[in-house]
Amino acid sequence: MKWSINKVTLIGLSSVLIGLIGTGIFAYRNLLQYQSRAERVTHTYQVIDTSEELLSTLKDAETGKRGYLLAGKVEYLQPYQDSLPKIRVLLKRLKQLTLDNASQQKTLAQMGTLIDAKLLEIAQTLKIYQKEGLNATLNFIKRDDGKRLMDNIRRLGEVIQKREEQLLIERIKSTQWIETQTNLTVAIALLGSVLYGGCMVLLQFNFLKRQRAENQAVEIEQHLQDRLQAIVDSAPVIIFLKDLEGKYLLVNRQFEIDTKISRDVAIGQTADAFSQKQSRGSGIEKSKSFYRRGLLLSMRK
Repeated sequence: MKWSINKVTLIGLSSVLIGLIGTGIFAYRNLLQYQSRAERVTHTYQVIDTSEELLSTLKDAETGKRGYLLAGKVEYLQPYQDSLPKIRVLLKRLKQLTLDNASQQKTLAQMGTLIDAKLLEIAQTLKIYQKEGLNATLNFIKRDDGKRLMDNIRRLGEVIQKREEQLLIERIKSTQWIETQTNLTVAIALLGSVLYGGCMVLLQFNFLKRQRAENQAVEIEQHLQDRLQAIVDSAPVIIFLKDLEGKYLLVNRQFEIDTKISRDVAIGQTADAFSQKQSRGSGIEKSKSFYRRGLLLSMRK
């Protein structure tokens, strides 16, 4: 029964350990997926933020133009002048961020064309103002070319952002699902760890219990052997015990006295090993049958 309990414990321990290894692998795979999806979410936010920054920078350019036209002072052109290189950088960054999205690339190509046209329109407006004055400039502005260009740029910007927002929703849901799986996996791993620890405790408990039982059995056996030895030593007759092979397992004190054979020599030996030699050295005649049969052959007088 003890062996069966230990076997069941070992099987359970192995199963839990295998389960923990499998759970660890699954959790690691989920972690990699979560990291990848989280990076995609971050990437989507970058596209949205960059597109908003691009539109805001275009507005700064438009604001600089209007301030210059109203005030007639060159320093009002500073926002416009600062916006020109920044617009190119932001547009390039957007194209790089959306290399994996053909629809966004197509929309950005259209937006790039419109932005070029818008910047050209602003430059022409400033040039007319500087050469022909405010009235000619107002007539040029009334054509609404700049407004139409800016409206179209905003529309394309909204298209880009809506696509990214849809991607963002999908990617967040996917990330949340992986996060749920990961949390569940961690919970299973914790439960498995508890089971593993429980199996280890049970196995250790069984081992200690068996060890204590074995030690107690040895102590009891030794105690009984000592008691038996004391009893047979007190007997006035020769007493001995043999195993199936004829080897002495126990001899009493009277055996040592009559045979002149010490207990340490006799134990583990057969009668044939020393009967003839010992009989010749003894004051009392002994026969081989005395050593072989284990009979009570003599009484001490």
